[in-house]
Amino acid sequence: HLGMFDWQEVLRHEYVHTVTLEQTRNRIPHWFTEALATHLETRPRSWDSVQLLAQAFDSNTLFDLESINLAFVRPKKKTDRTQAYTQGAWMVEFIEKEWGRAAILKLLALYRDGTVEATAFADVLHVDRAEFMKRFEKFAEADLRSWGMLAEPSMAMMVEEVRAETGAAEGAVEIDAARLDALLAKHPAHPDLLELWLRRRLKGDAAPDALALERLAAYSALRPIDPWPHRVLAKAALAAGDAAAAVPHLQVLDSYADNDANFAMELARIERGRKNLKLALEHATKAARIRAYDPAAREFVAAIAVEAGDLQAARLHIQALTLLEPSVARHRQRLQKVDEMIAKLPVQ
Repeated sequence: HLGMFDWQEVLRHEYVHTVTLEQTRNRIPHWFTEALATHLETRPRSWDSVQLLAQAFDSNTLFDLESINLAFVRPKKKTDRTQAYTQGAWMVEFIEKEWGRAAILKLLALYRDGTVEATAFADVLHVDRAEFMKRFEKFAEADLRSWGMLAEPSMAMMVEEVRAETGAAEGAVEIDAARLDALLAKHPAHPDLLELWLRRRLKGDAAPDALALERLAAYSALRPIDPWPHRVLAKAALAAGDAAAAVPHLQVLDSYADNDANFAMELARIERGRKNLKLALEHATKAARIRAYDPAAREFVAAIAVEAGDLQAARLHIQALTLLEPSVARHRQRLQKVDEMIAKLPVQ
């Protein structure tokens, strides 16, 4: 592995496994331990995961409580394991919202005693597994609608309408600019149409004009789970020299990032320039977690830590630098200097 990952999230995920396996004497259903570990990660559900879940719902291929276990160990498609992780976390979210967190703890206690899943669901959730899936699918549909993933009419329906109007043959149907404008006039709040229009308008990395900015905001509101508009708006704000306008979009992008430190680094630079040193240190620390073996990232966070008055944090990263670059004398000199500064601090 190249090491570009937020290892704090990895540790959190794996520690949840340690806890749930110990709590249940390793008797927890496979899907449930993976679901809890994924559910308790701090980053939001990824856009790729949302698209995968929407496709599974639309094609009636959500896993049931038997097939989700098999998807982890004997996946039939290359996306099965990914779907199992993200669908499992979604089902845990459903349990927590429908029956409360206490229900999860009760299930774990029953699994510890050797109770099988069907009996545990009946005892705690008061539904059998088939009824659970029916209720989960209703919950899933409501979520997907709130995320803008089940817009009506569907793109497939609109394509067939265009085919009928134009007499186009089977296969792909071209929706030209005039027809797209007509469809948008008829369905102005349709996220798929807005995205199609925006992708065309911003093709080639074009800067968004006033209409594109307006429609980016509309698309983002209709499909809040998609980070793409925030990427476009952050880039446009930074290009215009408006760091303050870029910050909320960078924050959204950074919340999704688990193997890309660029958003955290940019936020750290902005907050450092605004003298928000505590916040700058938080962002820089995340960047250094992802770029753990990058000396430049370690030097950056160490400098901000000194400015923020967090000498212990500075020491941690300078010490890491002595291991990453043992032949660089300045790291040892800085470590000695920080130790001297720490020694002069009043005893707490």
